[in-house]
Amino acid sequence: MSILSSPMLNHHSPTKPLSPAKLNADVMEKQLVAMLEADEKWQLTTNRPSKVLSESVPQELKDTIEAGNVLLDNGQYGEALGRYLSIVGLEGTRECHELLNNCALAMLLDGQYTECLDMCKRCLDLNSNSLPAYLFAARANRCLGQLDA
Repeated sequence: MSILSSPMLNHHSPTKPLSPAKLNADVMEKQLVAMLEADEKWQLTTNRPSKVLSESVPQELKDTIEAGNVLLDNGQYGEALGRYLSIVGLEGTRECHELLNNCALAMLLDGQYTECLDMCKRCLDLNSNSLPAYLFAARANRCLGQLDA
């Protein structure tokens, strides 16, 4: 008996073996799901808000950003986003691409993928060298199924 016709692999019918193409598709789908689940766990442990802030940001606003960072680190993405958005555009934050990166990250982790893309664009308009903005945009595009974007 070949491995392809093994009853262990053939969960569709005990007498009809799976075709190699169907088996390959099933295996690939399971591998993809496992990879995406592992990637999601990796993202949650590796995505960190920006700690380095522009010198032009007043200390009071830096404190608000840091409070948002703590919320983000604790998995409270919506609350963190609220903190960040409460100061976006205020005097001293208009040129702060790190703040926009943090907003994009909170949106990404909160499942607001389209909004994340918009925030990444705003960030890249300020700093076209912002690696986190490119990374978050790529992840948001992937989550939206826009793999060619």
